[in-house]
Amino acid sequence: MLTVTSPAPEADSDFVLVRRFAAPRELVWRAWTDPAMLARWMGPAGCAATVEHHDLRTGGHTLIRMEMGEMTLRARLGWRDVEPPALLAYEHSAGDADGNVVRMPFDGDWPLRLMTVVEFHDEGAATRLELRWWPIDASDAEAAYFAGQHDSMQQGWGGSFDKLDRVLAR
Repeated sequence: MLTVTSPAPEADSDFVLVRRFAAPRELVWRAWTDPAMLARWMGPAGCAATVEHHDLRTGGHTLIRMEMGEMTLRARLGWRDVEPPALLAYEHSAGDADGNVVRMPFDGDWPLRLMTVVEFHDEGAATRLELRWWPIDASDAEAAYFAGQHDSMQQGWGGSFDKLDRVLAR
């Protein structure tokens, strides 16, 4: 049984995405945890990623620079739970070059921090991945904004997972 010691969702507006990958769980796990593999797929379509810092352990963090045309963003993943090869739980936020949590440079009330829980389920030669995402300590306006962005999140994560499919096929 998996134990997630991360905060529970604060509202019924979780973003949930389930995807089946035609690759064994250990390989899908490695694609999420090996910096070289992670850089090849993380970020939406059209994004080039570089892992600038990687400390995969409870209490550690990973910093990923994402280049999208003229825009550069950094994703900061603050690891809460790491249970190979079944569970990753992390605080997802924007980061600066030093790995500090910063606000996303988007319009609107995007939450400062999001909880991300990724479960990897073995299905023989395939893997079912379940991703849950929800705001942490968000204002009412931030929670409402997040809830209204599910279609956009579906496209963003969908583009990332399409790239992950190609990485796993190699």
